[in-house]
Amino acid sequence: MGAGELTVRGLTTRPLVTVYPDETLRAVAETMTDEVIGAVVVRGERPPIAPGVRPLGIVSERDVVAAVAQGRDLDTIRAEDVMTMTLATAEPDESLAAVAAQMVDNEIRHMPLVTGGVVVGLVSERDVLRALLSETARRE
Repeated sequence: MGAGELTVRGLTTRPLVTVYPDETLRAVAETMTDEVIGAVVVRGERPPIAPGVRPLGIVSERDVVAAVAQGRDLDTIRAEDVMTMTLATAEPDESLAAVAAQMVDNEIRHMPLVTGGVVVGLVSERDVLRALLSETARRE
């Protein structure tokens, strides 16, 4: 099975970490530091019946760095003020190659996996690289 045939379903190696839209950017940065991650999903409403949350956006390390560089007050600015709202997302059954290409095309390092409008995971570039290296080692 090549990289084009692998799906991203099994790539997420940890539970999804979410924050609320009104959390301060300092709190978001602390969460990212505590969890040793580079992005968090900003949670929207929980859909009726289905588990999980609808994504409002995503806050990445780049967003935190940009706010610091702009001299913004991390204790007053909120996740919703800096989050990326137009999300590039993938379905869990999409191919590894397609997701990797979408991440490169959109210049992003984290991609939410969404099913039925609900976030079920977050794939990082590290997850993609790990899977590609594993596949390469398996073929050797």
